[in-house]
Amino acid sequence: SGRATSRADGTFRIHRGAPRADTGKRGVDLFAQAPGLEQVKTSEGVAWGQHDVEVVMQSLATVVVRALDASGRPVRGFDVLHARLAADGLSLIDYAPPNVVDAGDGSVRLSALRSGAHVLLLRAHDERLAVAGPIPFAVDDASSREVLVHVCDRNQTEVEVVDTAGAPVPACELDLIAAMARAPVDGAMPAPRVEGLRSEGLRGMRQVSLAHGSTDASGVAHLGAPPGSFSLCLRCETHLPLLAPVTIAGTASRLRLVMEPAAVLHGRLVPAVALRAFAPECDEAGHGLAVVMRGIEPGGRAAAVDVATAEVGADGTFRLGALPAGTFRILLRAWLRCSDIHSAAILHALGDIDVAAGARMERDFPVDAYLPAAASGVVLLDAEPVVGQQFFLQRIEPAPRLGVRVATDGNGRFQTRLPPGVYQPQLAIPAQPGPGYVMLPLPQRCAIAAGASEDLRIEACARRLRLRVLGSDGAPLANRRIRTDNKNGYYRPGALATDAHGVVELQPAPYGAFFLFAPDGDRAELTIGPLELPPGDGAAELEFRVGG
Repeated sequence: SGRATSRADGTFRIHRGAPRADTGKRGVDLFAQAPGLEQVKTSEGVAWGQHDVEVVMQSLATVVVRALDASGRPVRGFDVLHARLAADGLSLIDYAPPNVVDAGDGSVRLSALRSGAHVLLLRAHDERLAVAGPIPFAVDDASSREVLVHVCDRNQTEVEVVDTAGAPVPACELDLIAAMARAPVDGAMPAPRVEGLRSEGLRGMRQVSLAHGSTDASGVAHLGAPPGSFSLCLRCETHLPLLAPVTIAGTASRLRLVMEPAAVLHGRLVPAVALRAFAPECDEAGHGLAVVMRGIEPGGRAAAVDVATAEVGADGTFRLGALPAGTFRILLRAWLRCSDIHSAAILHALGDIDVAAGARMERDFPVDAYLPAAASGVVLLDAEPVVGQQFFLQRIEPAPRLGVRVATDGNGRFQTRLPPGVYQPQLAIPAQPGPGYVMLPLPQRCAIAAGASEDLRIEACARRLRLRVLGSDGAPLANRRIRTDNKNGYYRPGALATDAHGVVELQPAPYGAFFLFAPDGDRAELTIGPLELPPGDGAAELEFRVGG
């Protein structure tokens, strides 16, 4: 909404500009930033015209990191991996990476540090020394500006991995994971390995792999691990993942872990002739045809997290493993270039499958009901072509919902590819006054069959609603902020307000029933509605009494 640079005496004046968005809050948020100082934000909204705003900025801090080996001698040559904890302490952030400088005296200086909770790992150049950390430290007025790190010798730990029958498990990947944040270790979450890692690689993470290895033909792996208590994560294609708490001793040690056999699904997409329709239209990584398996939530929906995923071969075959026992949904994930301005990963439900522990399964999955279709046509608003504008075709059946973004040409015509289903057009009409767009879902429904070519005529009217809102006592609800309900897809940027007579206008107004809401001080919002314009074109006037 405004920007200014402070003068030599630190004073500033911000002239109001056009708002980018209306948050519905009173006043505005004020941010201040300067070289060598922490960025600061006001704790509450500042009103335009206020003259007594004081912003206090703190200097960025410098912390010295020193390392000693087991004999108390300084460690010469080491790298520091550093990150700052988010406010909730559950992940790592690094909005402003520190400057890391080797002081040449066996220490490293981290400068440009913001206040708050931090954590570091120390990685010595001497391969005989183990990775040290994670080590938490704080940047505040009460904490030291020096961190002393004790580095232990690297311990060679032998890990034997067997199955429930005592047979060795070869080709199993092992990672020794430590929590960098305050959350416990989670085997399903990423844990980057420290070898070759830079501090930027910790951003958004909450755990890290300090050592890794893989089992040989006899099921044995060797880890160069630091002493301490960690979590050992084991993964392979033939057995279920295992996350086990382990304690690494200060001397050479041996661990024995047991993994449960997993189920495997060998599948094939049929008919083979249909696979050409799903061929990716670009060579970008991750855009190939794939099959994913997900759990089923109460209510019958597929969960959002993949239990397993596999790429589909040129012959339509795939292998999903290692699978736990249970009932799961198999989904086909295909990338589709819908139009010149939109590409998307489309999910198609291939069916549900019951998996028994350790089972070996083979199944065919028909895909001809999911062949992409083509649609073209014209978009009209108030009987005039919508020229050079974007709009959406929202798939409402089958689940999951999908929005295909399309653009019209100089004649209001369009063409697109899309998966089969039932679609609802949604226009994006420039808001008056701007900026932004009014999202207007239309009552029209378009059924698109698999592999079909459809010609569509999408028509809408920009109807206007003049609404007078009265309180429960019959008096006009004057000068009240109004927000629109977007549960049906209708959205209007910015804020509305009633005038002195309790009147507010919506143009274009939504189709079908909708609600408006008005803040009521510290109490719950007032609900205005349900409202619905009478059938027909043009304008309408309604009156609504809150609580009536």
